[in-house]
Amino acid sequence: MYQTKSYGQTKNYRSFNRPSLFPIKNSLNGVWTNKVRNNLSAVQDQTSTDFYRTNLPPRLPKISIATTTKQSIAYQKLLDERNLWPKKYKDVNKTFYEIRVPLQQDSMQRIKEPQEVQKKTFIDKRQSKHSCEYEFGECIGKGAYARVKEAIHIRFNKPVAIKIYDKELFEEARRKKRVMLEVEIMKMLHHKNIVKYYDRFQTSKHLYLVMELVKGCSLREYIKSQPNKKVKESKALKIFKDIALAVNYCHENNVYHRDIKLDNILLDRTGNIKLIDFGFSILAEKSQRLKTHCGTLSYMAPEIVTKKEYYGGPVDMWALGVILYSMLFGRYPFSGSTDPELIKKIKEASIKFPDEISTPTQRIIKGLLEVNPNKRLTSQELLLSLNNPT
Repeated sequence: MYQTKSYGQTKNYRSFNRPSLFPIKNSLNGVWTNKVRNNLSAVQDQTSTDFYRTNLPPRLPKISIATTTKQSIAYQKLLDERNLWPKKYKDVNKTFYEIRVPLQQDSMQRIKEPQEVQKKTFIDKRQSKHSCEYEFGECIGKGAYARVKEAIHIRFNKPVAIKIYDKELFEEARRKKRVMLEVEIMKMLHHKNIVKYYDRFQTSKHLYLVMELVKGCSLREYIKSQPNKKVKESKALKIFKDIALAVNYCHENNVYHRDIKLDNILLDRTGNIKLIDFGFSILAEKSQRLKTHCGTLSYMAPEIVTKKEYYGGPVDMWALGVILYSMLFGRYPFSGSTDPELIKKIKEASIKFPDEISTPTQRIIKGLLEVNPNKRLTSQELLLSLNNPT
């Protein structure tokens, strides 16, 4: 029971066992009213609506009190247009909007609620769950488990890249779990040098991941376009610093890529880099030892090729060393005619540098291509070395 005071009389009213109803003091009218906190559905039945009406000043027409944050703007516009606001009542509470909507005479039916106007944001998730929302273009990338196509979101005329997984490959529960982990990791990463994730949807045969479209080329293609297939040291260090920033951001969030390579680094037309393809990435503590051996052989660290347990951070740093070396010299630091021969050279990690490369840069490469993962440069140490070359 609630005891409320109205027009000099004390009246008792039942709460109808509704926890969302509670008495509040309306200082503007000087009367007690009731407020619906959650939804308009709480005042649908005859009895409760009569209860709200009896507490209202006699000078006002029959009204129903409706509170909702999402429709408040539309209601305010409606009341302004029809001049239905009570005097001194336009300053509404910002948390729960108390809107008075006149009812039709001798009827319980409320005035029809105006439709809420949705603000158009890029890729409304409720409208983008079907592939018909997109116009697919040419294939711009292909991997072992997925392919990437250029597409345009028809409603917003926005170019995107869509990664398409064939569900037939999800027969292995481990593979499906890895794709779901890729989605969760991309959702949590927000960095200028990491490709943006927008949305996902699926059909009976495919799973689609909608991402930012980077118009440009891969780092591999960029190196091939340079004279003698080598990038000048100053330019290479500038690109490499952006890559290091993206990797450091991942490591700070306990995300380890595990497949960093030239093909997974894109350059847009303005020269900005984007780290892509988190299909082998994992979310783990820095002290957690990993067992899954994945990646591309030419970029694999010694602890992976020897099939030992490893830490995620040092593995990524080794791959960064391979990338910096490849940009400067146009070839991998370790190569072999067969996989066993390549593995042997990776384990030895013997590197020679020509004279044209500066000593600080040589020191960085040696620190990244250190066989002992405990002595290998971390992402933070790498950034310090790049910012303060000595």
